[in-house]
Amino acid sequence: MKGALIWLLMSLNFVWGADSELVLPKLRIQSEALSDSFADGDRFSEGVPLADREIMGDEAEWIRLAHRILESLQSARHQDMGSLFESGFDMQKIAEQLQGAWNTQVMMYGDFLSWSGISATRDDYHPLVQGILRFTKGQVGFRLRLGINPPWRAQRIEFPSLKTIPEPKTVDRSYVFLERIEIKTLEFGPSSAPIQGKLYWPKFSKNPPVVILAHDFGPQNATHKMGVNDPFLDLAEGLASNGVAAFLYPKRSYIYADSELESSKNPYHEVVADLYSILNTLRVRSHLRTPQKAILLTYGFSSWFMSWLANKDLFQGFVLLNPSFRHPLEILFEIEEFYQSQRRGNLDGLMDLHKQIEKFFQGTLAPDHVLFGYPARYFQILQSFSPQPVDKPDLPVLLLFAKGDYVSNPADEPEYLRVLSQTKVTRYDFEYLNRMFHVGDKLNPRRDFYTPGAISPRVIKTLHNWILGL
Repeated sequence: MKGALIWLLMSLNFVWGADSELVLPKLRIQSEALSDSFADGDRFSEGVPLADREIMGDEAEWIRLAHRILESLQSARHQDMGSLFESGFDMQKIAEQLQGAWNTQVMMYGDFLSWSGISATRDDYHPLVQGILRFTKGQVGFRLRLGINPPWRAQRIEFPSLKTIPEPKTVDRSYVFLERIEIKTLEFGPSSAPIQGKLYWPKFSKNPPVVILAHDFGPQNATHKMGVNDPFLDLAEGLASNGVAAFLYPKRSYIYADSELESSKNPYHEVVADLYSILNTLRVRSHLRTPQKAILLTYGFSSWFMSWLANKDLFQGFVLLNPSFRHPLEILFEIEEFYQSQRRGNLDGLMDLHKQIEKFFQGTLAPDHVLFGYPARYFQILQSFSPQPVDKPDLPVLLLFAKGDYVSNPADEPEYLRVLSQTKVTRYDFEYLNRMFHVGDKLNPRRDFYTPGAISPRVIKTLHNWILGL
């Protein structure tokens, strides 16, 4: 606790610490009517500030209620289902009828897989949540009717024909203007195993800064898809709409998933070598020239490489989203522990995993032994990139924390101070945002992942201002 307090005091006394905007940045949303009238510079107009909860509206709450009902049906938690309906109903009878209807779907279509095509609208004053339920042997529609007023409770559930389920509406992202963006496909990496990435280029900016987005742990597609959401796409399109170029690419382990490939055994090939190649490709193709700045945006696991890269003088600034400088195996175990506790999972399996990780740190685990889908040697090589103090007082570093991130741990605070105290740090905490930087529920990340949403405009605004202020 003392270390965390010291870090807080120091972070508030770093370069921009005296500015009240640092603690609670105001959000100004640009009107679409002004979309053709911008010169270079700040492209956010002086509109009305919006809070994160206002941005999301009621639709997300309706969809989360639908998720809770589906989760209760899958797990046969009758008591939970009854509490999700309006009072006045026979809760036990409703729960039994619903479970019978669900069992019928399982008998007809097999085991439940996922929910897609989610939409939330009002019909005759009643909120409606609709979507498509995918089973192993087929698909069926899902429709939930809610009461007219909050607190939101269910009134009726149906499993209609797919023909009656509408196309989901697009999530409103007030900071994205696609007419201002040019998307360029660039190939990088060795000729024997190339990867294609996309450069989101602002049409009306001359020599914009370029942000390269680096992924969390494991194979990840270019948009860093999480459930039905694409947070990296929000970031890239939001920044490029407002004068900052962004580069998205899939991780090498996503494109070349063969476990025999070297890229799946070596984090240097999976992460670092591709960053070198991306920078080189951008320069060769004249998309990154002096005085343009190259910014690395890391998310979760990729922050592990930040201090090593900072000492190579490759980037002119770093943005760390939900970072951690503790060993990735610690973080991965905590995530597994979190999900097992939610599912009331196999405690013996969790203890066995803990013993395997202990053996790794003791140096007695076989190099080919698989942990979290990767051979143990992968984590051994990670040690060579272990975060060390960065002694660069003029290096700009932006820390963005979603306080509703279920992975966050107070044990990280002293590590931020240890590694970054000699850099030019700015820090923002977003109280109501989850791991995707959406408004969400810290204790129900899976439900949030499958609730369509978008990155908070406050995050885009903060990134935009900091990057263009370098």
